[in-house]
This record gives sequence, structure tokens and C-alpha cells, in this order.
Amino acid sequence: MKKTLMRTLVLVSLVLFATGCTTVSYSAGRSYVGFATDGVKSVQQTKKTSFSDDALYSTYDDEFVYDEDGNVIKHIQTQYFDNGAKYDEYVVVYQKIGGNILPESVAINGVVYMEVEYDILSADHEGKIKEASSTPEIAQNFRNYILFVNQNINWNIDIENFDVPFRSDGKFVSTEESLSFYTGLSMDKVLTLGYDNIVIKRFYHSPSKYRAGYNLSVDSLSSEMEEIIDDESRNTTFTFEWDVVAGEIVQKGMTLKENMRGDYLEFFIERDYDNSGRRISEIWNVIDSESKSGEPVMLFEQKLNY
Repeated sequence: MKKTLMRTLVLVSLVLFATGCTTVSYSAGRSYVGFATDGVKSVQQTKKTSFSDDALYSTYDDEFVYDEDGNVIKHIQTQYFDNGAKYDEYVVVYQKIGGNILPESVAINGVVYMEVEYDILSADHEGKIKEASSTPEIAQNFRNYILFVNQNINWNIDIENFDVPFRSDGKFVSTEESLSFYTGLSMDKVLTLGYDNIVIKRFYHSPSKYRAGYNLSVDSLSSEMEEIIDDESRNTTFTFEWDVVAGEIVQKGMTLKENMRGDYLEFFIERDYDNSGRRISEIWNVIDSESKSGEPVMLFEQKLNY
């Protein structure tokens, strides 16, 4: 690799010298430059972002707030654009539960769009909380008999589908590899169900609130477009129900509710366990605001014998 790089540099040099009247200029991309420095309270990054302008413009500011034990409990990051004339401010907040620093909320320009709640259970469990079962494949079909439109939407219900900006600790926030045809291999930070006797109770994410906060830093759009992309009712909420049976932590149920422009779609799981904490049954149901009957539809049932 070094030999190839040197040959390339030599070739470039020869081309430059051969042209005689060539001028050379440089710029640095505005992408974030990471760092590994413990205890730092603030960091400012400026860059030369133009070939014709030698000025350095603000690109990123970081501010860290620590608790009495030296743990980061708040990270404020300012992302500048338009050569520092405008910016977005992200605030990532952590909460301390049982001596652990856990995710709490994320806001953009003062608008909170992500929230996480946890619970402590009376159990001696050690290590990662495991999934009780995998997710069945679920498809939703829309038929419009007036417009003759037939559409399917596939659902993959998993909290790990949401990339989060919290620090990865290998316990409550883990790093997962994902492979996309368009973007290649990426490392996403996702929430786990919990660790030891601390479990996730609620996860909330609102793309409309993110957009509302983002719009505070950009030029105003047309009122029609703002109404489309700035719908405050669009959000996703996971709610988990936990119990301790025979000293074992068990997930009794989970609800996923999707809200969109006054309509909703709600999946809910019900699980039963025997006296030793072994899962013996599982039922998946769904209900939505568009259904004519208004009754839940059973999607999946699993029974286990020991």
C-alpha cells in the first residue's frame, strides 16, 4: 500500500512540474473528525472548506457534561453548515440507574424526538437480556376498491431497527453490523432489551418531531410541504411488560404502536410462562384504525411443551 501511494504521489508531482504554470489549492471536507480523549469538556472544529477561500469555518462543536463520578451525562453537539452561518444543535442526555449510565433522550434544536425508559427488577439475573423469540414475518395489505389500488407493506418488528446516537457500552447499547446494497457495510448503535436486572420499559421515536426540530435551522418551506413533512402525530412507541418468575426475568408482553396523521397501527404480544419461568405460549395480535370490525386480528400463535 505504501509503495502504491508513493508511486501515485511521484506521478502527481511529475504532472504538476510538467505543466509549469499550475497552481495548487486545498480544502478539507466538513465531515466529523472523531477523537478519543477522556475527560475533555469541549471541542471546537474548524476547517478550510473552499479551494478559493483560505478562511477556517466552524464545522462542529462538542460539549460534555459529567456527573460527580466522571461519567458523561449530557453531550451537546453543534453541527454548522453554510460556512458556519447556520447550525443544528443535538443534545444527548443520559440517566443514572443502579449505578449504570443509560440512554434517556435525544433532541434537535430543543425538540425531543427520542426517549428511553428503564425499570429495575428484583432478580439476580446477570448479563444480557435475551429475546424470548424471533419475529414472525408480517405483511399488511391495503385494497382501495374505488381506485383499484392493491399494496403490501412488510413489517419487521424489532427495536434493533432503530439506530441511536448513544454511546455503545456493550450492555444497554450495542454495535451491530448491517449490510446494504447501496451503502455497504455499516456499524449501527442499537438498544438492547437490558442487562443484569435492568430492562427497557419504553422506547419512543418521532420522525415528525425530528423534522420539526430540523426545520428550525433551515429556510421555511411552503406551507403545503411543511404540513406534509411536519406531521407531529407520526411516531413509534415500543412498550415492554416484564415479570420475574422463579427468579428468572421474563418478557410477558410487548406493544408496538405506530401513529401517523391520526391513524394508528398496533401490534401486541402476549406470553405465558410456567412456574419455573419457561415460556409455554405466545400470541401476536394486531389492530388498526382502518379495520372495519375494530377487533384485533391474531397473526401468530406458538405453544411449547416440556
